[in-house]
Amino acid sequence: MRRHLLSVSGLLVVLTSTAHGQQQPTFRAEFSIYRLPEHTSVSTALTEDIGVQAEGGEMTLGGVDFCFFTIADLKIGDVSFKMDRSTATWNGQANPPPDSDIHILGKPEILLCAREKARLNTGGGPLQYMVRRDDGLFEIRTDDELCAGLTIELTITDAEADRMKVRSMVTLLTIAGRQAIDGVELSIGQPIVEISQMAVTLSLAPGRPYGILWGSSHGRLLVIMKISPEESQPAD
Repeated sequence: MRRHLLSVSGLLVVLTSTAHGQQQPTFRAEFSIYRLPEHTSVSTALTEDIGVQAEGGEMTLGGVDFCFFTIADLKIGDVSFKMDRSTATWNGQANPPPDSDIHILGKPEILLCAREKARLNTGGGPLQYMVRRDDGLFEIRTDDELCAGLTIELTITDAEADRMKVRSMVTLLTIAGRQAIDGVELSIGQPIVEISQMAVTLSLAPGRPYGILWGSSHGRLLVIMKISPEESQPAD
């Protein structure tokens, strides 16, 4: 098994390869991730059967509805977002206006093989905290397994010419507090976290954009995802 950690526009991207032996088909996964204002009127629709199967049967994350869509129409002030089965635009452009309330969290692209896991995190990386050593000095420690914010893991488990089966694990991790350190008023101790997870299996068409929308008291997250097969390169 091999792991690659990449930082792309404030996102943490992790690739974990579990494929062995023969060469696997290669795919390009493109993501556009936005944070929307809390009070946003959104209309979405799912116009095809993408075979959504949620483990446990509930499409919620942190007690809030979590949905996939193929068509969207929303209005934020003077900004209009529209998405159909081929394109997603903001006022007819690829990106929202720079002076709007929509924040681009990142637009990473990842090359991955079938049965290779990719992980995106919107929180900016693993959690860090301080501990007091025996000599009285403080030391920064990092927990590589915990990333605050929304994390999306996906694995292409099967791929045909017109359809791909994708397993996705979505995790929401929030910091509820910090462990106290004697004599220190700052909140720098080991984080106390709350974790909510949802696992789904999807059947997606190659090269077609799909939307993911999740809302919370801190605003909405909008993720546009498109996975396309890479053309095979001729052997030398």
